[in-house]
Amino acid sequence: MEFTVDRRLVEGVEVLEVEGVIDLYTAPILRKILLEVLAVEGVSVVLDLDGVDSLDSTALGVLAIGLKRTRENGGSLQLVCTHVQILYLFRIIGFNEKFGIHPSVQAAVAAIRKPSQ
Repeated sequence: MEFTVDRRLVEGVEVLEVEGVIDLYTAPILRKILLEVLAVEGVSVVLDLDGVDSLDSTALGVLAIGLKRTRENGGSLQLVCTHVQILYLFRIIGFNEKFGIHPSVQAAVAAIRKPSQ
């Protein structure tokens, strides 16, 4: 399967829609794009992982780096994921306590918008 990252704006929030497998070979691509987006101070980002078939420890490292950068810049990084196996992995490693994990892009955008209202 091909790996892609599509970038779009939804209600002023950067959305990165990822499809394919995030592994040792594709994680650097995601890292580069994510860090480019997160370079803007205070930016809010939704990382849509619903099109991700699987991910490895390299991908988890990219997510952790993204979260750290977001916190440094005063922004928000929310995840969209409904895949049971990936959600299970996130629970095991504690990502469910670090990230907002949502069932849809709309829910993630709403979570970002809620604190500012």
